[in-house]
Amino acid sequence: GLPNTSGTFPAQFSELGLYARIGSTVTGKTAPGIHALNVLASNWMEQLPTETQRALQQLAATGRIASATGQIWLDSEQRSLKIQTPRSEVLTGKGDQAGAVMRLSKVDRFQTLALLSLTGDELPRSPRLLLLHLPNLAATGQRHTQGARLSLEKWGQLPLLLERAKVEVGLRLPTPRRVERLRLDGSPAGMAPAQFQEGMLTFTADTAALPGGVMVYLITP
Repeated sequence: GLPNTSGTFPAQFSELGLYARIGSTVTGKTAPGIHALNVLASNWMEQLPTETQRALQQLAATGRIASATGQIWLDSEQRSLKIQTPRSEVLTGKGDQAGAVMRLSKVDRFQTLALLSLTGDELPRSPRLLLLHLPNLAATGQRHTQGARLSLEKWGQLPLLLERAKVEVGLRLPTPRRVERLRLDGSPAGMAPAQFQEGMLTFTADTAALPGGVMVYLITP
């Protein structure tokens, strides 16, 4: 890159990562399949393909964007994010949401749930699935500036504090499964009550279900 510009990118270039893969390269170097941009030029957005320009314009106007692959959806007005690939699914938000496999209801607060295949198989066929339940997590005494909490004033200390969060999880699967709670060190912590009916496995994810908190579930036949 140019001198004294290391790590200096326009905000909209970072947002472009919601639509396509982005990165940096050495000035004057090219690589197959890479569309090189001079993002320090005032007209850098005009160097983008037309459909990419439209995606960024829609994000600026509506707060919504879908990736070129159709795997990422963001609605900043609703504070919701969905990521959907053959081997993973992520849902973030406060209201009811649904992906191809995972469905969330009775969401009591803003939180993220991520469903991952542990075997390399696509989600419905994988015999081992991991579900991560992620509300707010912070150190004791951690302090931010008021408002958007963009600046950290104090790191805090152990123990970590896990926010109480609860959600009804539904997984569209071909066969019944067991749902096992895992402790934060990965050790088994007992089975979670689950039901399987008409191709849908349902259970409650509750971070306060056990002393010390629950954030991870192992789902197996």
